[in-house]
Parts: sequence; structure tokens; C-alpha cells
Amino acid sequence: MNLRSLSKAAFLVVSIVTLILIQNSVLGKMLVLVFYVYGSVPFAFIFTYLLKGEIIYNKGTRNVGVANTFMIGGLPAGFLTVAGESSKAVFPLIITNFYFNGDLTTSLVLIFSAMLGTNFSIFLKGKGGMGTTILLWTLGILSPYSFLLFFAISILSFIAVKDSYRTSIIIHSLLPVVLFLTERSIPFAIFGLAASIMFISKYNRSRDDFEQHNVKKKLRRLLWKKGT
Repeated sequence: MNLRSLSKAAFLVVSIVTLILIQNSVLGKMLVLVFYVYGSVPFAFIFTYLLKGEIIYNKGTRNVGVANTFMIGGLPAGFLTVAGESSKAVFPLIITNFYFNGDLTTSLVLIFSAMLGTNFSIFLKGKGGMGTTILLWTLGILSPYSFLLFFAISILSFIAVKDSYRTSIIIHSLLPVVLFLTERSIPFAIFGLAASIMFISKYNRSRDDFEQHNVKKKLRRLLWKKGT
């Protein structure tokens, strides 16, 4: 096992243990593990393989995520993956509302457990996606103003730097600040910081779906065709 693999394993173990310790009830502690396992379900891998026969982590950006699924698996696989990944944010919120009276900290703990599973899937020997779909659904449901600000910063950053890789780094670096400013909530800020660290530690240019799949050029061609 190399240093990178050890670092990933250490981050995962420390994160799960911390999330378990945060939870006061036995049910809460069990649900951390349940949602880590559920988060590990690789919908992108499953639907791309079933519909196209392709191994997604060997194709494109090798991300086991939504964007790469659309490019490698096609629209049906992509939309099914969106539904699956979205459920990793929605189900923890449903469970929290039902058993914990919608407690914010518990909601964020269970969602982050699912994000850990997505990033470090037990079914793919630690491979996984980036958890961006889960993050966006979480912001959209729990903090709409943060979602809008996050989106606005994304656009402005891309206009300023004209580089999708650096844009992703910038907006995820600012995520904890955005959450704290809009929600004035320490749990939200900690959630944003943890999500930011996990994203930035894994992200590199080879995992930039926007750049690797030439999305910018494809959009220009599409707009040009519509204009002619």
C-alpha cells in the first residue's frame, strides 16, 4: 500500500470514527455506517455497465460520477445516476426528519457519511466519484441561498480565470465561508470545510469532467448550430 492509499484510508477511518462519536444515540451511530454503505453504491458504475457495457472508471475522466456517466453511458444512464446520487442526500434528510425531528447536525452527519461512501466506495475498493451531486442537493434543500451564491461564484470564477479546474478549486475552497455567511451555523461551516478538504484532496486536472470531455467546445458547437 502506497502513501496515497494510506492517506485515503486514514482520512476515511478518522472521518467515520468522528461522525460516530458525534452521534449521541445508538441509532445515530448505526445510521452513520448505514449511509456510508449506501453512499458506496456506485450508481454511475452500475448504470453505465448495464446500459453500455462500459467500465466507467476505465473511461473518460475515470470519475465514477454523474458527468462522466452522461459522456460514457449516455443520457439514460446519466439521468438514472442523477436520481441515485440525489437519493444519497434526500434519504438521510427523510430519516432525520422522521427519527431526529430534523436535527441539522444529524442531517449533515448522515449526508457526509454518504459522501464518504461515494468518494471511497467499499464496492469499488476505495474508488469513487467526487460527491458533487450530493453536495448540490444538500445545499439546494437545506440552504437555498448558499446554493445560489455557490452557483454565482462558480460563474464569476470561471469568467475570471477561464479555467474549469481552477474554478472548481476556488469555489470549493470558499464553500465553508459561503455556508457560514449565509447560515451563521457552525455545523454548516464544519460540513463545508470537511466537504472542501475531501474534494480538493482528490481533485486534479485528469478528473475535470468539463475540461476532459471538451464541454466548452461542444456547447459552442451546439449554440453555433442553433444560430445558423
